[in-house]
Amino acid sequence: MTAGNSHHPLFTGVVLLDQKQGFWLIHSTPHFPPSSSQKYDYPSNAFHNGQSFICVTYPYAQFKDIGTQLMYNTITPYDSSIPDPFSSDLPDLQSAAMKKQVTNPPWNRQITLTSAGGKPFTSFAKHARFGDDLYSGWVSSVLKSDLCVQFWLNSRGILPSNCSLSYNTYDIEDISFGSSLSYSSHVDHSKWCVSWSDTPGWACIGDMNRDLEEMHRGGGTLCTSDPMIWKSFKILVFNYSKCDKV
Repeated sequence: MTAGNSHHPLFTGVVLLDQKQGFWLIHSTPHFPPSSSQKYDYPSNAFHNGQSFICVTYPYAQFKDIGTQLMYNTITPYDSSIPDPFSSDLPDLQSAAMKKQVTNPPWNRQITLTSAGGKPFTSFAKHARFGDDLYSGWVSSVLKSDLCVQFWLNSRGILPSNCSLSYNTYDIEDISFGSSLSYSSHVDHSKWCVSWSDTPGWACIGDMNRDLEEMHRGGGTLCTSDPMIWKSFKILVFNYSKCDKV
């Protein structure tokens, strides 16, 4: 199943599985992948800006929860094929493929998904009716950590860094791959965050920006506490916006 967010075509992902295992790919690339009726290709417009991808293989049973997360994400699938044996085992995945959503609060759901290799990942999924920023309004408090968030700074209604809550949320302005290669977040379409701490914490990759409009969109992020992954993302942060002084 390939899908985009119900309110915007840029936030996409792929679920592919057999009755043993499968993968969930979460990414930020517009119009990718093409539908199954088209030739495989990477969209030319996606070469101009940075993008983020996370692909994890899970046992078959985990797709029950993944289907539920997709219903919270309020996705709009543009291609899907779910044969009868899968739809009976994974009713929420079938419902998500039919563009169904959750209809009652709570409007967010957090679960632990265990990969085929036994590695835990924390999945955050919010419905369009959640009505708050994914990062400052939820993820930071669950992870109990300040966060630096990388996202598309060209959106309308960008939310400023927020230091009014128990944990701070900072907007990344520039990332750097070593001393000679740096990029502004204005040319980076990727969507990830990292615990802003001196000791190993969390790194999350998802499909949400920090702006007023996306407070009222579905979406989410997938987090890991792997120290090497945390370090790999943390060292990318070259510059971030501080909070306005009160």
